[in-house]
Amino acid sequence: MLVVAIDGGAPKTIYTRPVGGLGAGAGALAVNSKSLAWVVGTAYPYGGILSGSLDGSTELVNVALGADLGFARIAMDETYVYWQGNESQTVRNRIYRAPIRGGGPIELFLEDDIIEAFAVDDTSFYWAAAHPGGTPYLYSQAKIPTAGGPVTLSSCEEAGGISIDDAYVYVTSDSIVWRAPK
Repeated sequence: MLVVAIDGGAPKTIYTRPVGGLGAGAGALAVNSKSLAWVVGTAYPYGGILSGSLDGSTELVNVALGADLGFARIAMDETYVYWQGNESQTVRNRIYRAPIRGGGPIELFLEDDIIEAFAVDDTSFYWAAAHPGGTPYLYSQAKIPTAGGPVTLSSCEEAGGISIDDAYVYVTSDSIVWRAPK
């Protein structure tokens, strides 16, 4: 794992893949204010998610060892790493969660349609999902579910990625970036 200052400078290696137990290759990456997590390995049972501190000062933790993650999408808040199941071992309509510093993963929810992209903030999940051949929709749901379930924020084109700020959910789709209010 390399880190480079925004204003430039030489890259600094903060972590290398531990020997044994995990396959080669790196996939999705997520950060919060103190930690980072990334997908390593690309084939079951050798994949996993590793987490550590942003400055490399803590030992790496296997958050989800043996998961068939491939190049799954991941996100994190200050407490948990979240990831989407992949097509080969699981399916792309499940979201899982595990503590950043280790602990058992749990399945959080199962979407009826294929999740194309997702993000989390302090209070909610945001995701785009579509039934094959159907219209994608952008949804939100409180991390602690309330009566009524997910809220539909907007219909959308096929989503490539989602990011959030305090007021909006941003979505990439083909050659455009659009936003919807939270």
